[in-house]
Amino acid sequence: MQLVLPDVFVDTLQVKGDDYLITHYHLVSSELNKRMISESKEEIFNDSSNQYSRLIFEGPDNYKFNVPTIPLTHIVYLKKSRLIIGLSKIVASPYHIVIYSTSGKLLCKRTLKNLELRLDKKELKNLLKAYPGLTRCLAQNIIVKENDNYNIEISTCLLNIIGRESLLKMNRIVSSPYFPLMSTSFDSRLYSKYYYSFSDSDPLYDLIMVGSVPYLLILNSEDGSKVNIPLISIPLLDISSPVIRNF
Repeated sequence: MQLVLPDVFVDTLQVKGDDYLITHYHLVSSELNKRMISESKEEIFNDSSNQYSRLIFEGPDNYKFNVPTIPLTHIVYLKKSRLIIGLSKIVASPYHIVIYSTSGKLLCKRTLKNLELRLDKKELKNLLKAYPGLTRCLAQNIIVKENDNYNIEISTCLLNIIGRESLLKMNRIVSSPYFPLMSTSFDSRLYSKYYYSFSDSDPLYDLIMVGSVPYLLILNSEDGSKVNIPLISIPLLDISSPVIRNF
């Protein structure tokens, strides 16, 4: 369902069952896109400031929650697990994966980008020495170790500390290991969206939990392959210690 207002679009998603209704809406405008890009990533989850993108759950016995969330393009409800998975292909969104419990608690948030920074252990160690503030910044990212390399999200925080030109000169930027063909295309509704990423018709293959913690999300890509996306963020305290999760 889509409602058109002057200079603003309202996109709405709904997932409905016998005893539940999940509704998501987000306002779309060029100004809101700029706001999502310029604000702190966590501001999107601020209830008082984000009235433009909401997730509403209505369950049995008149139970209901209404929380601020990222602009979603897909919703998957795991009724037995009592989990709501929200996915977004919108480039301007500060995160592209969110997972909520049916109590309205945000359990997980994850960014998908079409580019990442890939460093070996020595390069990462030297980078942390050159930019002391980077350790705190990287503690907010999900870092994945593959063989002898570390894949690091190119976040706004990282760009602000290192600088765009310095980052490019390192020549260590690579395509996303999850969706290497992921690219952007401008949508007629005033925002850019990712293409060649997860499937539109059937995005979820599985969600691996460790206790009550989302650990690994397995998505179906548009080409039919299965893509493992780590969800655990581990603080980078010392690169010589085993604090970075291997997948």
